[in-house]
This record gives sequence, C-alpha cells and structure tokens, in this order.
Amino acid sequence: MERLRTELESLRNHKFKFEFDSDEFKKNMEELAEELKNQQFTFQDFEFDMSEFKEEMKELKEEIKNFNIDFKDLNMEMEKLNGLLKDLKIELKKDNLIDDEDEEINLELNENEMKINGEQIPDDLFTKYKELYEKHFGIDLEKDTHIHIN
Repeated sequence: MERLRTELESLRNHKFKFEFDSDEFKKNMEELAEELKNQQFTFQDFEFDMSEFKEEMKELKEEIKNFNIDFKDLNMEMEKLNGLLKDLKIELKKDNLIDDEDEEINLELNENEMKINGEQIPDDLFTKYKELYEKHFGIDLEKDTHIHIN
C-alpha cells in the first residue's frame, strides 16, 4: 500500500506526454477479441477471500480520496494540445510542408530543431513553430519534447 501511495504521489508532479495511434489500438483490440473467442476459462481451483478483498478495497478507496489529481487541469492541458495541433497543421500547410491538414506526419519538435517525417526544417520556420508551441503552452520547449501527429 505504501508503494501505491508513493507512486500516486509521483503522478501528481509528472508531466504527461501523450501519443495515441487509434488505428493500431483498434487493430490490437480486434486481435485480442479474436484470441479470446478461442479461450476457455475455468475457475475450478480458484479461491477467493472476500473479506481480504473488501479490506483492500476500503484501503484503496481511502487512497483514492487522498489522491488529488485535478482533472480540470488535465483537461485544460489537452485543450492546449488540441489547439496547438490544429494550428500546427494549418501553418504546416501554409508553409507547404504538408499537402493536407489531415495528412499523417511524424513531427519532432524540441528546443533545438524541428523535423517533419525525419527531415529538418529551415531555422526561420523552426523559430515560428517553436514560438507557436510556447504561445499555446506558455512555457519554453523542453529538450526532449516530441510530438507525433496522426
């Protein structure tokens, strides 16, 4: 329980970076569903101590009460990210770096450079996109910031 408490506390101060490939997720879920169709589950040798489970659930419930993750702040960060991604795609198209705003690209942006599909962009455009990031998030780019746009 102490380990859980420590890990939950570390999450409070952690900056999350999200990358999500919905097509790959869907494919993986379909594969899992197909695999599970052929599985047989038996619980003959399964023993379960309900009183111990209830006690652990009470402890977990207390821990969750004490875990003050502010989903409002997380939601605001996601809105900032969505705004940045929208503006990035608009500007990338204007700068002829992509053909279409719906185009799948791999964009890497950090404090020193920006690459699109592995190709480094010119310094003047890098400055423009770096400022766009900083405008949306109100902070300087960190060394290992990587953004992947689908």
